[in-house]
Amino acid sequence: MIVNFNFSKPVKGVKIANSMPKPINFKAGADTFEKNTKEKDIELTVYNPYVNTVFHIKTPVDLTKKQQIVITSKYSRFAGKKLVVDYDPQRYDYIFDKKSNRREKTMILVGHDERKPNEISYHFMSRSLSKEYGYVHLSLHRDPKADLKESSFLDRELLINYPKHKIQGPRVIVEYLQNWEDSKKGGIGRLADKLAVKYCIENNIKPVIISNADRGSHVAHYLRGKRFLPPEKDTSSYDYLAKNYGCTNLNKILAKLLKDSEKNEEKIDLGDLGMFPMYMPEELAQKYVKELESEKKL
Repeated sequence: MIVNFNFSKPVKGVKIANSMPKPINFKAGADTFEKNTKEKDIELTVYNPYVNTVFHIKTPVDLTKKQQIVITSKYSRFAGKKLVVDYDPQRYDYIFDKKSNRREKTMILVGHDERKPNEISYHFMSRSLSKEYGYVHLSLHRDPKADLKESSFLDRELLINYPKHKIQGPRVIVEYLQNWEDSKKGGIGRLADKLAVKYCIENNIKPVIISNADRGSHVAHYLRGKRFLPPEKDTSSYDYLAKNYGCTNLNKILAKLLKDSEKNEEKIDLGDLGMFPMYMPEELAQKYVKELESEKKL
């Protein structure tokens, strides 16, 4: 069996889309797994800002038990460092299968990189771990100002403060979010958002979550409740919006485009709109906090 892991990176009047049913947690005995401890081929793609490094290993995996899958590398760049994937048969949630129009259980693997203690990845897998539906890679920044000075590749827009939007101090950045089967599976973005809030809680910081929306993802993130941060003046982003839309508030632009698209039954085309920073509004973060608290009680 091949198991694929990948480590990486409110506007009024607009209703936040939320078609996902509330998750239900079952006790360990509620699901039956085939016990299989044979060695399996595992392929890991380790995400970093510059290059994806692929590892191939064989390791025994017992789907009925908690365990850690430890990967070491012969390559000098990673020599002596450990990549660890935590598996727990009771760690799961639900995504949405578009073909059957029903929710589908997904196992959640948690990835840790010894080189990057302030980063974590969540991998959304099939129940047999034979297929990865998607993943999210998060990084924790307790002192964004210091991180900005020390790192040359972190986007400045993700680390500065936006007091008007309650974005200040410690935060979690969504480095990378991927749905490998967007035409077949839904709800991965929502699940990633909830896990980002959970990661904040586990690290004892207020749920302040920042991310970048890249080409083709702006509308999906917006409909899920994320909102765009204002572009700085005298930047290409600011100039692009002013020139093409006569407005530099991307939230207002999208609200109008969505309204027009519903009326004319047309698909929204944002053309060459590039990367823009987004944040999770406080009310949406608190919604996930309550959902996580509710799940704890079950």
